[in-house]
Amino acid sequence: MRIAAAFLSGLASIGLPALFAPVYGGLGSILMFHRVAELPARTKGFAPHAGLMISPAFLDAVLVRLLERGYDLVSLDEAHRRIEAAAGTAAAARRFACLTFDDGFRDSLGALSVCRRHGAPMTIFLATGLLDRTAWDWSFGAERLVACVDEVRLAVFGREERLPAKSVSEKRLAYERVRRVLTDLGEDAPAVAATLTERHGIDLRAVSETMFLEWREAKDMAKDGLTAFGAHSVRHVSLLGLPERALRDEMEGSRRRIEAQLGRPAAHFAYPFGGPKNAGAREFRMARELGFSTALTTRHGNVMPAHADALHALPRLSVNGRMQTLAAIDLFLSGTCAALANPFRRAAGA
Repeated sequence: MRIAAAFLSGLASIGLPALFAPVYGGLGSILMFHRVAELPARTKGFAPHAGLMISPAFLDAVLVRLLERGYDLVSLDEAHRRIEAAAGTAAAARRFACLTFDDGFRDSLGALSVCRRHGAPMTIFLATGLLDRTAWDWSFGAERLVACVDEVRLAVFGREERLPAKSVSEKRLAYERVRRVLTDLGEDAPAVAATLTERHGIDLRAVSETMFLEWREAKDMAKDGLTAFGAHSVRHVSLLGLPERALRDEMEGSRRRIEAQLGRPAAHFAYPFGGPKNAGAREFRMARELGFSTALTTRHGNVMPAHADALHALPRLSVNGRMQTLAAIDLFLSGTCAALANPFRRAAGA
C-alpha cells in the first residue's frame, strides 16, 4: 500500500489534478468513510481492516483541504437538490462535497466532533441489525480470532483446516483464507463465524457490541443539526443474490427501523459493499421504487450532471486508511483516478 500511496503522490506532483479537474471534477464528490480512529499500536503488523480506518487528524486535514479548494460542505439532501438542478448543464461553478460514513461504527462519535469544528454535515448509513444486536459483523470477530491464536481450526461442512497463525505473515494468510471461506458462505457466514470464534474463545457478540453504535448514541447524534442517518440494510449482507422479497425487507426494513428509533426520515440508502458484484440494476430499481431520494454505491467517481438520471446509482470516493495523503485526496477530487480507471468515462455508474 505504501507503493500505491507513493504512486498517487507522484501523479499529483506532475499536476494531473489541475489538468483533469475541469472535465472530471463534476458537480462535486460524495466521500465515503468507515472508521475514524487511531490504529492501535498492537495491530499495526496484522491489521486487515486498516483500510477502513483513518485518523481524526486526517479527517480534519481532508475538511481543511476541501474548504481550501472552494468546496461547499453540504448534506445529501442539498447534494440531491443540486444534482437535479444541474441536469443537462455543465458542471457548477462551486463544487459540493458530502461526507458519508458507512455501517454505524461507534467512532462516528469522534468523527462528528471533527465535522462540528468545520460545520460539515455528515450522513451515517446504519445497518440496523448491528445496532439492534441481532446481526453480527463476523469479519471483525475473525480478525480478533486470528490475532490472538497461533493456529486457526477452520471447520466447515465437516471438514477441518488447520491454519498456522504465529507470524504476522501467517496471520495475514490465515485471515484471508477465513475471510474467503466465510464470504462464499453468504447468509450462512454469521452462524459459521459464531461457531468458529466461540471455539477459540472469542465472543462475536461482544466484539460487535464494542464496535457499533447503540440506538441511544444515535439518538443523541440525531439532535445535532449536522447529523443525518440513512439506511444500509438490516444485516449488512450483499444484496445482489437475495430473493426479491428478502431484498425489499433488507432495504425497507432498515429504513423503517431508523425512522421508528430516531423519529425522522431516512431518505437515502447506501448499498452494503456497493460494488458491481453487490448491487446492480435490480437493486437500483428497488431503491427507486421504495422512494429513497438517492442511493449510493462504492463505484469510484465524482458526481456529474448525468447522474440526475441515475440518482440510485451514485458513485463515491473512498477515503482509504492505507493511503492517508492529501495528494490522494487531490487526485480523487479532480477525477483523475476515475478517468484513468474507467477509460475516460465521465459519469461512473450513470
